[in-house]
Amino acid sequence: GEPGIAAMAILLNLYFFMSSFHIGLIMGAAPVFSYNFGAGNFPKIRQLAGQAVTVSLVVSLLVFGLAQIHGARIIGWFTSDPRVAGLALGGFRIFAFTFLVNAVTILASGFFTSVGNGKISAVIAGINSFVLTLGFVWILPGFFGLNGIWMSVPLAETIAMGMSVAFFMKFRRVYVAPDRGWRKNTMRLGVNQ
Repeated sequence: GEPGIAAMAILLNLYFFMSSFHIGLIMGAAPVFSYNFGAGNFPKIRQLAGQAVTVSLVVSLLVFGLAQIHGARIIGWFTSDPRVAGLALGGFRIFAFTFLVNAVTILASGFFTSVGNGKISAVIAGINSFVLTLGFVWILPGFFGLNGIWMSVPLAETIAMGMSVAFFMKFRRVYVAPDRGWRKNTMRLGVNQ
């Protein structure tokens, strides 16, 4: 009903607001990744990637902690209706696990775009947003009731994080720690120089 829709709207607004740090971080780092990839400066790429992941993980832990400790206060910013607040708070405690894993997905998608591999970036974002999230919203409530809806985004983000790490590991020799034939490898993959 209406309270459930309102609760979901609150959680999605919080998701986008609390994820904006990671989006801003990769938007700022992407030109640096791109420039250094074109220049073949892979030590700088590794250094920047390590810094971005470290900062994102610290922020993710802080946001998760805030969501768990101050969830009721945060939900109160959006509604004073006790039914909506109760639904949103119950969902927020589950939904907050998204903030522990979504940084990796956001950073990986932005990284692959910055080094000219939009296909992998699109696969990560598309499968996460459309296939996994919508699929879990459709399937999980049948098993877990209302909690299944709240679980759909964290579960989709967790699987997308695993995919992101797998893609990063698969292509690390091309984009992060290449051998001497890195230009030939990137041309073979269709990456623009």
